[in-house]
Amino acid sequence: MRRYAKVMLALTVLVLLVLMIHTGLDIQARDSAYLVFTEHADESLLQRLEESRIPYVIDEAGRLMIKAKDSEQVLGCCT
Repeated sequence: MRRYAKVMLALTVLVLLVLMIHTGLDIQARDSAYLVFTEHADESLLQRLEESRIPYVIDEAGRLMIKAKDSEQVLGCCT
């Protein structure tokens, strides 16, 4: 019975470790994803982003895209 308990404990730890790694990778991927912040970026908004050193991208449709991880910082400086 002890051997069975040790094997079950090892499998449980392994499953938890895999879940933790998967969750960490998912969070990292989500943080590096871009979100649409606004449909039309004006010069003053771009200037505030640059002054705050927040990276951004303007897509082919003219939308201002920011990284998900920077969303709180953008809301603090640019709204």
